[in-house]
Amino acid sequence: MKQQLKRFFNLLHGFPFATPTKDEYAMYMAFSSALRSADLSRQVGAVITTPNGDILATGANDIPKSGGGLYRAHLNDKNGNIYDDALGRDYMRGFDSNAIEKQQLINNIYDALQSYVDGDVDEIKSAIADSKLKDITEYGRVVHAEMDALMACARGHVSSDGAILYCTTFPCHNCAKHIIAAGIKRVVYIEPYAKSKALPFHFDSVVDEEENPIETLIKDKLRKIKGNYEFITNQSEKIRFESFVGVGPNLFRQLFKMQDNSRKNKDGTIKNWRPQLIDL
Repeated sequence: MKQQLKRFFNLLHGFPFATPTKDEYAMYMAFSSALRSADLSRQVGAVITTPNGDILATGANDIPKSGGGLYRAHLNDKNGNIYDDALGRDYMRGFDSNAIEKQQLINNIYDALQSYVDGDVDEIKSAIADSKLKDITEYGRVVHAEMDALMACARGHVSSDGAILYCTTFPCHNCAKHIIAAGIKRVVYIEPYAKSKALPFHFDSVVDEEENPIETLIKDKLRKIKGNYEFITNQSEKIRFESFVGVGPNLFRQLFKMQDNSRKNKDGTIKNWRPQLIDL
């Protein structure tokens, strides 16, 4: 930690010879990939790399398109206009299918219960909407960024076995099971995602920095059922989900961009570095 803080302060004061780590570069690329997304809820990006840091595939959350890949903005070579396919992305259709389906579920539940409950219709529907139903994501048309990156590997006949996945947001449980099956060995993320059940659902294959209370609970229940049962788990074989540590994407360009004539003198010798606070 001391060395990391020293490096960061040196970067803030214009140290010209610091360059990104593999994690910092890959996460910056994941952040850049997220900017391709026109999703109505959030922009998420992902990058898959080799253990050495070579990029295998990138991904962003958006709508799948026939023929492979996702809908992207197009450049019309004839008139120079940039456009999106009609009825492709959700914003072109004008609605979020997941939100529509969730509302339909709420209405269906209310219709089934209305003969058994008394009260204001709007209040009852609001109570239903505030339940776990609000976390449902399966009715969305969007392909998540992690899945987009994995599909890019599949289309390009590139193996993801033993690779590292960087994503700007913690993977959801639907992505997590495919990440596991794809052979990814390490996942690095920035933002948490409270809706994700990746850790409680897949504690047999995934481990993060904190103790998983669900894993402890399930193991205790199994011990009661099976008696003095010992779980043999090789932690080193699990996929490690790690929060990102380093220079974040928002400061990446400012801190790593070389300033004019900051590294060498006219005679080719290395300049003596004099700390000065750079303009962010």
